[in-house]
Amino acid sequence: MAAQNSDVEEQILSLLPPKTLMRFKLVSKRWYALISNPRFVDKHLSDFNSMHNNRSTSVFIKRLVVNEDTKESETLFSLLSFSNCSDDDSNDGGEPASFLLGVEDMEIPFPMTSLDTTRGESLEIVGHCNGIICLSISRSTKVFLWNPAIREFKLLPPEPYLPHWTRTCSTAADYPKDVVTMPFFSDDPVFGYDPLLQDYKVVEIGFQGAYREEDNYVFHPPLAAVYTRGTNSWREISTDSLETETTNLWPGNFQMYFNGVCYWLGREQLKEGSIYDYMEEEYVRKLIISFDMSREVFHDILLPYQLINPPCITVWNESIALFNLRDSGDADSSNLLPYSDASDAAKFECLDIWVMDGFAGVEYSWTKHLTLELREQPSQSISSFWWDQTTLVMWNHELLMVSPNRSIVCYNLSSRRLKYLPIQSGSKDREAVAVVYLNSIVSVVGDKKLQSRENVAM
Repeated sequence: MAAQNSDVEEQILSLLPPKTLMRFKLVSKRWYALISNPRFVDKHLSDFNSMHNNRSTSVFIKRLVVNEDTKESETLFSLLSFSNCSDDDSNDGGEPASFLLGVEDMEIPFPMTSLDTTRGESLEIVGHCNGIICLSISRSTKVFLWNPAIREFKLLPPEPYLPHWTRTCSTAADYPKDVVTMPFFSDDPVFGYDPLLQDYKVVEIGFQGAYREEDNYVFHPPLAAVYTRGTNSWREISTDSLETETTNLWPGNFQMYFNGVCYWLGREQLKEGSIYDYMEEEYVRKLIISFDMSREVFHDILLPYQLINPPCITVWNESIALFNLRDSGDADSSNLLPYSDASDAAKFECLDIWVMDGFAGVEYSWTKHLTLELREQPSQSISSFWWDQTTLVMWNHELLMVSPNRSIVCYNLSSRRLKYLPIQSGSKDREAVAVVYLNSIVSVVGDKKLQSRENVAM
């Protein structure tokens, strides 16, 4: 009977919000041990979010807000709550969308005034996984893990293995002597979960430069290192899978983490390039680069031949998907991109959604899942949002985007309806970043003692 009561008690606790559970840990030693148990942490993550995600979705967003009186800008991190219930609000007059339930501006335990904005430092969202948000400082090597629901915040130890010229140097002129630039390479960190180890990892890629051989530069292959939360330490890992006999694979813009794998849009580049025009030389091809968080192996994924410049990778019906714009009269989208400006992008009337089938590291195929005819609102062009690369995040059939006038909008792919939200993103290009957020009691420190805020060296 006691065991049955304990099971009922555990089930009830697993449905409570994280803030409530943090208070209940102080009630008794037994509840403290139960709520701290990794098995209960996993159960709460599943039960609590299964119950709430049917009704609502939370989106964590970084946005730049401009004070209309002073014209000064301020960076805000906000939690947007959306109802998942359908509504009949046409909203074609630009009124606030009825399905936005609330906006909560979050207080980050980091002194934003300590950022050196003169050299381009800013606090950036790296990614989110199971309630933990990974943040980094641009033009810096500092990376943080933060769970706002339980108010844990941690600065990771410095990564010791990789060169960080592209992150710490303000311009290419600040690079060490004889180090050449790699314009389409990104060494920004990425964040995800290792389902086999049942732990969280941060991955960083490094560019170690090139050496001169007569009139050519010969580029060294990328380097990589992994941080594991449980050990609170970094390890250098093999990057053999990021090179062939004649080429290197360079991760570019990080796109997302999904089901144990991180994804970048990247390029394959020849290992040798002329010192006179290597910046202008053609890369071999664009592709997707993935990283298996458990096996710690990189893979290259070829794009559909019809897509020469896909705007983003996302998740569509629990599958990896690519979105691509094209003109309604052009069945083959290969001739559409690049286009020159937003007015050109606004001419595109169709959105193709390509879905990847059967990805298991090597085996995969692409299928054009469907084509949507974009029904444009009189005041804005949906396709121009894609040109501006202002699509922030997607859940269910909703796309959260930033309009050219810096309004935050939602576009529903099923109803083809555009909704303007009563929040702004500011005036600078690409200042808004967003991730779908889950509430959890997952610790940012694993089994280690939490590093207090006072001990974090900013």
